[in-house]
Amino acid sequence: MPDAATHILIQILLNQFIMIRKILPYTLFGAVAPDLLKGFNRWLSPEYSWLFYPTHSPIFMLIFFYAISMLFHQKERSFLIKGCLIGMLIHLLLDLFQINLGGGYYMPYFPLSFQRVSFGLFETETSIFWLPVTILLTITVILSKKFLVKKER
Repeated sequence: MPDAATHILIQILLNQFIMIRKILPYTLFGAVAPDLLKGFNRWLSPEYSWLFYPTHSPIFMLIFFYAISMLFHQKERSFLIKGCLIGMLIHLLLDLFQINLGGGYYMPYFPLSFQRVSFGLFETETSIFWLPVTILLTITVILSKKFLVKKER
């Protein structure tokens, strides 16, 4: 799953610049949540896979994250929702740039519209080729940030 690895690595990279520490773990979950939900269609008959098309919709995922937040303490709920939405929006932006086999099923405007959207800038397999670069970039940013913090002390 290089696509999921890319989503997580880019979110880790972006998390280096987010100053609100309480939302960081939730951004990582939000970065993979749409694909995790979409993965449930493998347990169902292919004729019901359409149920999981809206998992790449901000409105659908907001409702999903709100429902999950009810399992958490009230103080954590807003951090969970905000963090998950940030991660999901980064995920959605990355997915909208790819060309999917079968035309793609990203419906970012659901339930307002059933229109499928894809900017079509790169193939789905491109994440495999860019995965080593993404890993190196993420490690470089994390190590340089740690080095700069130590240097300031």
